[in-house]
Amino acid sequence: MKLKKTMGKLHLWLSLIAGTFICLIALSGSALVFKDEINRMLNADLYKATPGPAVSYQAALQSVLAAYPKAEISRIYSPNEMSSEGIYTFSIKADKKSLMVYVDPGTSNILGTQSSADTLTGWLSDFHENLLLKDYNGRTIVGIIAIFFFLILLTGMFIWFPGLKNWVRGFVIRRTTNQYVRHFDLHRVFGISWVPFLLVVSLTGFLFPFGKDILGAFNLKTSTSPSDKVLVAKPLPAGYIPLDDMIASIKKEMPDATITQIRMPKKAEEGKKEGVIEFRLSHQYDPSASSIGNARAWVEPYSGKVLAITDSVKDTSFASIYQTWLFPLHTGRIGGLVTQILYAIGGLVPTLLMVTGLVMMRLKQAKKKKSAASPAARKTAQPESLPQAQ
Repeated sequence: MKLKKTMGKLHLWLSLIAGTFICLIALSGSALVFKDEINRMLNADLYKATPGPAVSYQAALQSVLAAYPKAEISRIYSPNEMSSEGIYTFSIKADKKSLMVYVDPGTSNILGTQSSADTLTGWLSDFHENLLLKDYNGRTIVGIIAIFFFLILLTGMFIWFPGLKNWVRGFVIRRTTNQYVRHFDLHRVFGISWVPFLLVVSLTGFLFPFGKDILGAFNLKTSTSPSDKVLVAKPLPAGYIPLDDMIASIKKEMPDATITQIRMPKKAEEGKKEGVIEFRLSHQYDPSASSIGNARAWVEPYSGKVLAITDSVKDTSFASIYQTWLFPLHTGRIGGLVTQILYAIGGLVPTLLMVTGLVMMRLKQAKKKKSAASPAARKTAQPESLPQAQ
């Protein structure tokens, strides 16, 4: 009983310290489950593809380079990717601004541009991932809040547990006019019902900033990427070969794979070797259902030689499983629309728990004040006792 009381205090104080941030991050996460759908709804003109055969990747790239000749292109999102609605999307940096450029696959014309920082979904993403503090270790702060949430859930499970013989009581909402009992039962039942989901989301949220270092301490790799020594380009005067020729080389190795994303190398710093192009691919069952894909290929851009391929369908190592499942488990992509809806609802639960918890605390404080102010009444009256956590 003493341990349960200690856990109750820890649960309370962790919630008071981090509760507001947890609720806001979770609410933004609920919206971001449908980030792509929201963006398409608010910017329909950017997704109007001309019917007919799609132009090549190289043609789309040339169109962007013609409009932004000095731009540094970092990523190309394939029109084959589920959320793209058949549009080529380029992530570029031009005039010190990060832009998303949308290209019509039917004509290679530019449909428009967006600055992620100026969009609703971009703002929500920055808040959810960094608390709008990207340049001030915001990602680390969010990771710390996630582990606070994880500990709140664990202590909550301990407080809730009514024993093996009485476990059913932990899922009962009693019909009563007692406000404390009503909020107590709502807090208890909704909390334990959603705790498996919330544990997964909080743990994966913690692993995004800290996973590599923590798991690395146990000699566990979190990425299947080859060594940088392997991923080195060999520049030639003629420059890069066309992207479509590189894709053809990949298709020889993985004929059933679909290109979902292309990651261009950063400009080589002085004294350092030039990097290669990374292609993200999807084939068979892909839990991410997004541009992240479940396979990767690295291509030397001057020759088109495929330097390395990693495929989570064949590779069952910890690094492959971790790399493939971390994002979809956090975002709800694993089961399509059904799990997305569940994740969106689940993001509302921390706010319900925060509200019911605060109401319970207020009612307890009010009862204590009333008892302290009227000692005579405390001797004569027999108020309905407040339920204790079972």
